Amino acid sequence: IGGHGELSEWAGKMGVEVRAELAAIARKQPAPDLSHPAMAVNLDACIQCTRCVRA
Repeated sequence: IGGHGELSEWAGKMGVEVRAELAAIARKQPAPDLSHPAMAVNLDACIQCTRCVRA
């Protein structure tokens, strides 16, 4: 579903389908933040799981 990482992968495994009206919405993807030497941040993919805070 959507090919947007782990969340999409799990949604596909659980049989979740994208509604047509939502699939038609085009979103502008912000550029990843590569300013930190040890971490890359893609804010558009954030689902507030706090993994980055715990790392």
